[in-house]
Amino acid sequence: MRGLLEAPLDQAWLANLARSLERRLHFWTSELEETWAAWHDATACMHNAGQDAMGVWREIAEVLESACQHFETQEGERLVKKPELQSALVAFAARSLEVELVNSLGLSGLHDGDASNPQNQFCVESRLNMLTAVLDLLSHLGALDRVGEELLSTSSTPKPESAVAMPTPTSRAAVQMAHRLEVLPLARPSLEVTSEGLE
Repeated sequence: MRGLLEAPLDQAWLANLARSLERRLHFWTSELEETWAAWHDATACMHNAGQDAMGVWREIAEVLESACQHFETQEGERLVKKPELQSALVAFAARSLEVELVNSLGLSGLHDGDASNPQNQFCVESRLNMLTAVLDLLSHLGALDRVGEELLSTSSTPKPESAVAMPTPTSRAAVQMAHRLEVLPLARPSLEVTSEGLE
């Protein structure tokens, strides 16, 4: 080995080696610059999407607050006659369950200031409180099972032949959660709807 190192090096070989190293350096520098630009663009898009998500959530929270007040003040038989409102609540509950179970990590850094502040509408506590309120309302209306159906109908996985089997672990967990919520006394006093009003 020492003899190889002490042997005189061919100048032509050294020149070829230098050119080869320069080509590789240029190639990997270009690759790094391209990757950096793509990462920068993706990060900018992600931040924009996060701002859009928070803006949309604020609008949804206001609408759902009005819907909860509507459910508190109107008679039960009139509530049942509003299938479009129930469908909207079912869709919200299904999408919220899907996001919190599957993509909650992507929302972890999105907040308007202090994430521990209860007034922050986009914090985890606020999102889960709103989801629980909607599930309470759907439970009182006997429509909680529609949340599981909505999850299945919009799943990217084809619907199985057996109606009992769920296509994904996430769907199974969501439907099981919905069934558990159906039998548990989840309603808070502010959202309670009397059974007499629904008869």
